[in-house]
Amino acid sequence: MSKSWYRIPLIYIFNFKSRLPIRIISLLSSIFLSLSLVQCHKYKNPRRDTSKYIKWRNNLNLNWTDFKGIRPFGDPHAAGSYLWFDRDYKEILDSIEIQLTTFIIPDSSWINPTKISNRVLMHERRHFDLGEVSNRKFRKYLKDWNGKSWEDFNVYFSLGNFNQEAQAIQSQYDSETNHSLNILQQEEWNYKIDSLLEVYKDFADPVFRIRINRINHYKSHSSN
Repeated sequence: MSKSWYRIPLIYIFNFKSRLPIRIISLLSSIFLSLSLVQCHKYKNPRRDTSKYIKWRNNLNLNWTDFKGIRPFGDPHAAGSYLWFDRDYKEILDSIEIQLTTFIIPDSSWINPTKISNRVLMHERRHFDLGEVSNRKFRKYLKDWNGKSWEDFNVYFSLGNFNQEAQAIQSQYDSETNHSLNILQQEEWNYKIDSLLEVYKDFADPVFRIRINRINHYKSHSSN
């Protein structure tokens, strides 16, 4: 079982929390879009201290001691992993520097001591790996951008539909494996996740830069 928190532009948060009044969504989305036009050209959500979070890395040895949160009352599952996708980006000269990092939050992740096992621990670790797969897909999506301005990039970033895809695949994983109880499906998902990590291995670096294609932008303006 996994839940995910996202450090993403306001417009994403509003899409995810669709119960907010539309007028508030429109107002705050406008605030975000206007802030993206300021001269500093830097996007950063309110600072969150990630020093106590566990950063994803290959062959991480995740332990039950990393699950320090309180189990929700009445929850029937053996464990719950809370993931955090930390992302910042800023404009530097003719490029945009992006940071997309996958974390698990120990203080929010929890266990039911009467139900845990090595099989369940591996299942939870695979939630973490699956979160990294989603982040790698998003890194690829951003690297494929060939826009001409900071404003273009903000729109492209928001259209990435990251949180819906990430939540959907996590839910699918839990559903098909029955939270690790379906051993055959768990083995198939283990193989699938390993394969996806390999497919997107070129996008494992959480920090990267993409160029703003200003040359074509200026040419198009000068020809008009």
